[in-house]
Amino acid sequence: SIFYDGQKHPLASATQRATVVSVDEANCTVEVGGIDETAPGMRMRSAPRGRNYRIERAEQTGVNRWRLALDATTLLGRGRVVSVRGKTIELDCCIIARTGYLHDAYIRTADGKAAQIRSACNPNHEHTTIQFQNPLEDLTAGQWIEAVDCLPGDTVLLNATE
Repeated sequence: SIFYDGQKHPLASATQRATVVSVDEANCTVEVGGIDETAPGMRMRSAPRGRNYRIERAEQTGVNRWRLALDATTLLGRGRVVSVRGKTIELDCCIIARTGYLHDAYIRTADGKAAQIRSACNPNHEHTTIQFQNPLEDLTAGQWIEAVDCLPGDTVLLNATE
């Protein structure tokens, strides 16, 4: 169970696996499927990356389907591509890459194409270098990209905080 707004809400399991159905970074919401229940105050954790988000609101949108309003966006940063060399790109901005922050996250283009990040680093305070698991087709210098934590189809974990 979990305590929220002074009331105890019973839950069937301490940890549940859900599948991301859709993501709205601008409104800090994620729609998930495959779970019976959830509640405000629980945590959503991206697997395997482990980023944690507090669930502020949970609205059931169908059978085993929920729209979760999170305390933070799953958008990790935006930048413009400076160069592309095989599976490696360089951005014209610094998206914090220390301590593996971007590892296993995704780069997404304006047309919705995405690729998983294998590793990333900040060679200086003005750039980010990203290496992909697999190359992102048709990516060219000058394109704007977004780094995001999760995409439809990903697995997330929902945990009670009690």
